[in-house]
Amino acid sequence: MSFSLKSIYLNNATEYKFINGNDDGELVNLSKINIFLGSNNSGKSQLMRKIIKEEKLNFTPYNFDLSSLSELHDDLYKSINEIFQTHSVNDYGNIRERFENIKKSEFVVESVDFINDYKKIISDLIKINGQQSITSKTHFLGGVNYVNCNKKLNEIGSLFQQRLDELTNEKKNKYDFKRLYIPTLRGLRSLDDVGNDVYTERTIKDYFPDFKVDTFFTGLNLYEELKTYYWGD
Repeated sequence: MSFSLKSIYLNNATEYKFINGNDDGELVNLSKINIFLGSNNSGKSQLMRKIIKEEKLNFTPYNFDLSSLSELHDDLYKSINEIFQTHSVNDYGNIRERFENIKKSEFVVESVDFINDYKKIISDLIKINGQQSITSKTHFLGGVNYVNCNKKLNEIGSLFQQRLDELTNEKKNKYDFKRLYIPTLRGLRSLDDVGNDVYTERTIKDYFPDFKVDTFFTGLNLYEELKTYYWGD
C-alpha cells in the first residue's frame, strides 16, 4: 500500500531555514515526487542523508487528518470530565490519569501505532462495570451512583468508538518505511582510496592490452591530476 507524506519533522535541523519560515525542522508541502533546488554546497545532499539517517521519521501523512484526531482527543477528555464531575469522581479505573498521559499528535512517528492509546481508553469505557478502582471527591464512596456513572461512561465509549472508526476507516494506524538512498557519482574523487582508474584498467584488458595507461582518459583520475597541477608533485 503506497502513501504520501505531507510534511517531515527533522530532529536537530537548526542549520536549515525552511520555506514555512519556522525553525522547528518541519519540511512542508511535500508530494509524491519532490525536487530540491539550490546552488552547489547549499546542503541538498546533506539534507537527503539526514532524512535517511533519522532513526524514526516524524511526519504527517496525506491520508490521515491529524486535526480531526486532535478534536476527538479534546471532546473525549471533556466528556469524561463532565461525567466525573457530575458523580463527584476524581478518577475511575485510572482512566483520567491514563488519558492525561496521552499526548495529542502533531505528527506521526514511524513504526508507532498512534491510535492504540485511544482504542484502549475507549474499549475500557465501554466495558467499565463498577469493578474498577475509584477515587471520589466525597468522604463516602457509597455516595457514588455506580449504575448511572457506568451507563454514562459506556455510552461515551460507544459514541467515541464510532467516531474513531469513521476517522480511521481503511487508513493505516502505523507506518513502516523502506528507505532507499541512491548516491550519484558527481565528484572528482576516485572511486577507491588508492586512486585506481577501474575504467581504464577494464578498457586496456578488453581492447588494448599493448597500450599504455596514459593513452586513455576517463576522468576518474581528474581530481588527482588537478591536485598535481595545482600543488605540484
